[in-house]
Amino acid sequence: MTEQIIGPGHVAHSTSGISFRALRSRLNCLNIRVRAESDMICELCQSYILEDSRFCPKCGVMQPLPAGFAESERKILPAVILCGTFGWLGAHRYYTGKIGTGILQTLTFGGFGIWAIVDFIRLTVGSFTDADGRKITEWV
Repeated sequence: MTEQIIGPGHVAHSTSGISFRALRSRLNCLNIRVRAESDMICELCQSYILEDSRFCPKCGVMQPLPAGFAESERKILPAVILCGTFGWLGAHRYYTGKIGTGILQTLTFGGFGIWAIVDFIRLTVGSFTDADGRKITEWV
């Protein structure tokens, strides 16, 4: 039997084999709010959100990265410049350490331009990752 703290002085016991996260998700869908110790508080509306959420489900504000979250040492600006000028060759992918997909982009001329455009958009909105799966978040 496992225990999970769901609020001040409240403990939930799980014996059915369902995970606490799945149970909490189901209860939240029924508008029964279950709070865990690891939940974060939205900076704008002060509502509780899941610990790994990037956006508040109530107000939609993007939350800051948690402390210790792995960020890439690569920068967005050089990758955007490389993608904008040599995206059809996959130069930005070589810069971020994605050698295999960089070769594919070189052979397909950036996926006939479409792949390079998608990468350019992903770079500018901050959703592009390096070869280790770490988000590239710093511009300079």
